[in-house]
Amino acid sequence: MRQKRSFKNDISKRENIKYDAELDFYICHNDKKLIQTSIIHRKSASGYKSEVTVYECENYYNCDHKVKCTKAKGNRKYR
Repeated sequence: MRQKRSFKNDISKRENIKYDAELDFYICHNDKKLIQTSIIHRKSASGYKSEVTVYECENYYNCDHKVKCTKAKGNRKYR
């Protein structure tokens, strides 16, 4: 599925956003930083533990891409 053109052109997908591994932040299509805000620890019914890092946009107000990026009323969160 990730090879489909619709997936590659979907700006809401984490895989389609620039990532700076050294400084640990994403850059959205509006050239805004998505910074780490929290880490969520999960445990599945089978006992598998996972860790999810949550990123939020530094400033999403008046963003032209927000409608394509998220359906959230507030800030976009990437996990």
